[in-house]
This record gives sequence, structure tokens and C-alpha cells, in this order.
Amino acid sequence: MMKKTIAILLSLVMILGLAACGNSASQTEQPSTEDTSVESKADTNAAENSTAEVETESEATQPDDTEATEPASETDTESEGTKVLVAYFSATNTTEGVAEHKLKIGHVFGDAVMPKFAILNPKFTFTLPKQQMVAGIYDIFNHICEQYFSGEDDNTSDYISEALMKSVIHSSRIAIQNPEDYEARSNIMWAATWALNTLVSRGKSTDWMVHMLGQAVGAYTDATHGMTLSAVSLPYYRYIMPYGLSKFCRFAVNVWEVDSAGKADEQVAREGLSCMEVWMKELGLTMNLHELGATEEMLQGIANGTIIMEGGYKVLNHDEVLEILKNSL
Repeated sequence: MMKKTIAILLSLVMILGLAACGNSASQTEQPSTEDTSVESKADTNAAENSTAEVETESEATQPDDTEATEPASETDTESEGTKVLVAYFSATNTTEGVAEHKLKIGHVFGDAVMPKFAILNPKFTFTLPKQQMVAGIYDIFNHICEQYFSGEDDNTSDYISEALMKSVIHSSRIAIQNPEDYEARSNIMWAATWALNTLVSRGKSTDWMVHMLGQAVGAYTDATHGMTLSAVSLPYYRYIMPYGLSKFCRFAVNVWEVDSAGKADEQVAREGLSCMEVWMKELGLTMNLHELGATEEMLQGIANGTIIMEGGYKVLNHDEVLEILKNSL
């Protein structure tokens, strides 16, 4: 008789994604604008499309014929100033040792988990291992990218995103040299909050496909979340670049200070992504799925478990997801 095991974790994720204001404290309040109900499209769709059974409250119900198992430990960077929880699901045919279904999704649960204020201290991040620190830094950066790479209008949110990305890049270079640099770590904290407290999503359709790809990879590899994102980001962005070329050009010029004089838009955009790649390698991020333990045999299952989002520059089909995963291997 086939026996399934399902592991469900609902956790408030907080390391590195903490807000800092002044020396050690900040007060973060939910924006009061009418259209800021803060149900992130990416996370909401992920939960709605999921076939896994989970209550959308503070506890999950476990079927009687299953055993709970511990999911892999992981460091994420959603801030204390956000209302994000992440759910991990895994169902495995233990008799044959073949994974039937693996899925990891994020979901925004609403006001119940949104703090009115958070008192935080960057010093508590000083002792994080370097791998967790840089994984968290990239998660912060990618939270911004997921919202930035959508839409074509002249949106104030994009100007804020560009400034946040430059701050993360600058502070990360200091932090990897001196993890106890208070100013750098506090700025990373502060950027983490603004990266996911919905401010920069205002007026944006948002993408979130890198997170969908990364979360599916994480379900198969138990790899650290930020590293799953870094492994798939560049293949994904290079794939969708032609569909959002003007934004990728802007990203190259405004974030990476690429000189666009006399260059075609595609060249400028590619140079921007190359600059991003150099920075990612400088931090020591994982740049391919093979380093996370993924194999070619896993890719079909990972693709099957990837939720397709519709807010970015290209709505992917299954074959395109598989192609991006192959390019990430």
C-alpha cells in the first residue's frame, strides 16, 4: 500500500529581512491607501492555484493517514514589516522512493500577521554564516526585481526600486568584507522591509516567476531559498529580456551605470545583466542548479511544480519553464 508523507510548515520568516531605523528600532505601519490591501498577486495566485491542502489561518490540518516530517531549515528575508508566510508541501511515494508531488508556495495572509511596529536590532544579524547572509541579501534584491520587472509606464515605484537595489548592492559589498559593519547591516535590514512591505508594488502588476521557479527547486533539493533564486534568475531574465527590453535597458543604466552611448538597446540590457552576474559571483551566490543537487532527471518534476504567474513581461508555458530550468542546470 502506497504510503505518503506530507510535511507542512507555516512560518514567519524574518532573518536579515528586518527593518532598522536610526540605531536599532523602526516603526512600520501598513500604507493606508485604498488600493493597498497588500494581497500580493504572486503569493495570492500561488495559494489559489495550489492543489495541496492547507488552511489559510495560523495552523494547518494534517490528514489522518500521513505523518508529519520536518522540512529543510531555511533562511528567508521577508521582513517583520510584511505579512508573508511560506508553506512547504511534499508528498512522496515512500514504497518506491519516487516523488509524486512537491510544491513550495508563498502566501500573503493579511492584516493578522502585519505588525503595527517592529523594534529590531541589526546586531542580531552579525553572527549569521556568510552563506545565509548572502542568500538573504539576494532574496531582498530579488523581491525588488520581482516587482520592478513589470509594467511599462513611468511609475514612481520603479524609481524607489532602483534606489533600493543600489543600496543593497553597495551595502552587500561592505557586509561581505566586514559582517559586523553596523551601518551596512542596518541598511540591508531597512531595504529588506521596503522590498516587501508593498510600497514598490504600487501600480505594478508584479512578476514573481523567479520565486515560483526557485520554490519548486527548493521542494526537490531542500536548498536555501535565496540560493534557489540566484540559480534560476539570470537564465529567466535573459529569456524574458526581449519582451521587456526597455525596462532591462533602464535597469542597466540606472542600477548598474552601464554607458548606453552608441549601443543598441539589446546590448545595453545584456550588459546590465552581466553586471548583475558579476555582483552575484562576488557575493558567492550559487549560480546553477547543479550546485544545489538538482539533476536533469528532476527537471520535469520541478517544471510540473512551478506555478505560472501572469504579471511579468512573458507568461511562460510548461515547455518554456523546462527550457529555463535546463539553462539553469
